[in-house]
Amino acid sequence: MTHARLVGLILVVHAAPVGAVTPVARLVKDLDPGSEPFHLFVSRPTMAGGKAFFTANSQEHGAELWVSSGAASGTGKIADILPGFRTSSPEQMMAMDGNMFFSADDGIHGRELWVSDGTTAGTIMVADVFPGSESSTPVPLAAASGKLWFTAFTAQGPGLWCTDGTAANTVKLNPTPPSGPAPALLRPSHFSVLDGSFIFASDNWIWKSDGTSEGTEVIEEIPEYGDFVQVYEMALIGDSVYYIVSSDFREWLWRTDGQAGGAVMIPKEPGLESWQVLRGLLPVGGKVLFFAESELGDPLEWYCGDGTLDGSVRFDNQTFKRFNDESCVVGDIVYFGIENTARGGELYRSDGTLKGTYLEPVPNPADSAERVGWFSSGPAIPSLGSRHRRISPRFTPSLRVCGGFS
Repeated sequence: MTHARLVGLILVVHAAPVGAVTPVARLVKDLDPGSEPFHLFVSRPTMAGGKAFFTANSQEHGAELWVSSGAASGTGKIADILPGFRTSSPEQMMAMDGNMFFSADDGIHGRELWVSDGTTAGTIMVADVFPGSESSTPVPLAAASGKLWFTAFTAQGPGLWCTDGTAANTVKLNPTPPSGPAPALLRPSHFSVLDGSFIFASDNWIWKSDGTSEGTEVIEEIPEYGDFVQVYEMALIGDSVYYIVSSDFREWLWRTDGQAGGAVMIPKEPGLESWQVLRGLLPVGGKVLFFAESELGDPLEWYCGDGTLDGSVRFDNQTFKRFNDESCVVGDIVYFGIENTARGGELYRSDGTLKGTYLEPVPNPADSAERVGWFSSGPAIPSLGSRHRRISPRFTPSLRVCGGFS
């Protein structure tokens, strides 16, 4: 069968010096052999327990959960959660302790939280958070210390939940904030994990959670710089969580050690605390990589250092002007996306220096403008590509891998 349309493509881009031999991509498996060509898809894989979990659809089973070990014999549909040609549409995948958590709709309980160990028997619904046929529409946020935090809807509205993967220990977190006395309606806007705890921003507070209501508490009030204040980003960098506070068209950089009262503001320079624009916080060997506009009218530039103007190296390079939200850290190297007007989305790597920040070589440069994401698998960066820009009227789904899994 001719694969006229490559829907799922996994490329492993190794953290190797420029000029190193690049592994050759190979077909792992035709996911729907013998089918009549029609518009099918393979979602971006997510790694758990050394396996790649992804959603793929077929004419017989619709969009369901699949898994791959990187070999044809280890690639297949795990479970037909919504039996027949209808689709359960597994999505919002997140790994924890070798298992994959995701949301799916089995046609009976609505869209709820599920977990899979990569086997049919080990793929089960965690809990019916919104009892009955209504959907709680869970969105996993973070996992640490055997707990997974997620948002979900119930008859009482949206809220923050935590689970260890069992129905008995799936609980809603409804602590009382300092402004009390009613329980807080927690809606994390940005979040990170520090020392096994979930750090997040909700309304005008920075919170910390150990996965219980009693252990979910405010650790910092967001400063009221102006009429409208919000947290834009959060990122774990070294042993602190950095976050950006925005108000009245100015932005401040803060960091917290996760303890009550442990937040400190990082001024741009003496006598001027804030930046005009501050974005893209990424960790690079204990330093913070970001791009910023110092004052109105200044160019947007990349910086790497301690978060101050004097303590950060400025990347005077017009290549790094726009970025997307894709990033992945491997050791002391960060891989991130750059939107290049000439070539589209590109994969860059950085060690925090201008010399060590460059476009990552790919097996086929012609495909570079069509990669849409990547994910970490040990010491390699598998990159998923889907040729959305060259839509062929005839194609079948297939999975390819370059270099194997680690």
